[in-house]
Amino acid sequence: MKELNGENFDDEINEGVTLVDFWAPWCSPCMTLGKVLEKIETDFKGKIKITKINIDHEPKLAQQFNVSSLPTLLMFVDGSLAKTLIGLQKPEKINSTIQTILEG
Repeated sequence: MKELNGENFDDEINEGVTLVDFWAPWCSPCMTLGKVLEKIETDFKGKIKITKINIDHEPKLAQQFNVSSLPTLLMFVDGSLAKTLIGLQKPEKINSTIQTILEG
């Protein structure tokens, strides 16, 4: 999973479907979700880009998208926010959300 920051964020989400995981190293549910996202990244390889933003390093991006709870997943389609999932999600929920967006 590619780590995003203020410099590469817009370029990375600009094309296709991109899932952005807002996380922090001190957030236990974030660590659990990270392992789930690694599998999902494999399952959807070539169809969706999965990225991460450490809010400790990028507080401005977290503020820009009103991220107040961790973990938070934002899904973008061609640069536009399409879906937000807040909190630890079951893999089935993430998969079905991605599938719905891809079929969109």
